[in-house]
Amino acid sequence: MKRTLGVAGIVAILATASPARADRAQELAAQALYDKGLELMKAGKPASACPLLSESQRLDPAAGTQYRLAECFEKTGRTEAAWRLYTEVAEASKKAGRKDREAQARERAEIVRKLLPSLTITVPPEVAKAEGLAVERDGKAVPPEEWNREVPVEPGEHTVEVRATGKKAWRGTTKARAGAVDEVRVPVLEAVAVVGPAASEATVPVATGAVKAPYKGPNKMVVIAGAAAGIVALGMGVGFAVAATSKAHEVETAAASECTDGKHQGQYWGCTPHVLAIESSRVTLTNVAGTSFLAAGLLGVGTLTYALLGGSSKLKNRPTAAVVVLPGVVAGTATFSW
Repeated sequence: MKRTLGVAGIVAILATASPARADRAQELAAQALYDKGLELMKAGKPASACPLLSESQRLDPAAGTQYRLAECFEKTGRTEAAWRLYTEVAEASKKAGRKDREAQARERAEIVRKLLPSLTITVPPEVAKAEGLAVERDGKAVPPEEWNREVPVEPGEHTVEVRATGKKAWRGTTKARAGAVDEVRVPVLEAVAVVGPAASEATVPVATGAVKAPYKGPNKMVVIAGAAAGIVALGMGVGFAVAATSKAHEVETAAASECTDGKHQGQYWGCTPHVLAIESSRVTLTNVAGTSFLAAGLLGVGTLTYALLGGSSKLKNRPTAAVVVLPGVVAGTATFSW
């Protein structure tokens, strides 16, 4: 039976929706994406299959889906990502007691590993003890356990950046070649040069007693910005709610011809992946609409509270502290190319 839901009806559903029902719809959508992804893989279209398998894994994480995603990455040339996924599947299977899957995943990981170059980021002990030391490879943090050891990477150019408290930043680059082992050795970092007053004297708080700040009342720009953000959030909520209502009509129309068991207790049974995908989209739109309405409400209450209390006498004649800042100049960043 077709139903027409208004905005108020959708908000009411969000307030009383069963988490288990939403989880079930998410699982069914993940299964539909997984099946379609495998179909594309068998048809020789891994580039189209990978996004579907990745989304299926996000919706409902499973070792089997992760293994297929690793296969897809391997077929599309993303060897480093494939190696990491195979390794994770092997470890998860070991904990689950699935020796057959563990052996299969480790075998594939080893095959892929031989195709990858390795990069060793050597951090000498005198560098490693620097305060606040941070090492990044291609903009991503490298944990200490990966220092001074060979780590598989994708072929191509890689950038290593190192920073530490009170030291000049350092950068090194290397071009990894398939099957080769490269190394980037981090040198002893140079101390930051300070021009002018010593760092300990760069900022000197000076007590000058209590000073009465001029009272200006609530900031009009803050009030305007808060009201505008609330209106935008409300508009988004209405838009997503209307879209969710449209999806509700669409899923019921499709279910009438593509479901064998129909709908029982709010769930669709015996339906095609097409119906399940539409239902998953409806659930997502409904959730986003509810979040937008909540944000609009919070922004409205917060803006109104600020507008009313911003002029409270309690905020007048607030004591402040004066601070005298003596400028210092810090030297730049050293760059090294491998």
